[in-house]
Amino acid sequence: MVYHQDSVAQLISIDVKEDGVNKFVEWYFKDGQIFYSEQIWTEEKTGKRLDHQKAYYSEGNLSLWIKNGINIDKYSPEFNEFSTQMAGFLKNLKGTFK
Repeated sequence: MVYHQDSVAQLISIDVKEDGVNKFVEWYFKDGQIFYSEQIWTEEKTGKRLDHQKAYYSEGNLSLWIKNGINIDKYSPEFNEFSTQMAGFLKNLKGTFK
């Protein structure tokens, strides 16, 4: 689902079931820039949470990443790798959902 305002995506929300896992992801935008995303994956049969991530962005750049309740150090290799992956992913996402 995509919510637009003045032909600009404000929210992109995906809720799918795949291989017994409910995958729910939302990306929030303001003035064409991402500022927040959240991902929740749960086991379909039990409802057990498998993954929960929140990402906060400043001027389109990842500034805070919380993975399963743990704040990931912004100077860690894991944070850097996630930031790089998300930058490429978001570029494709925005092109797909214009």
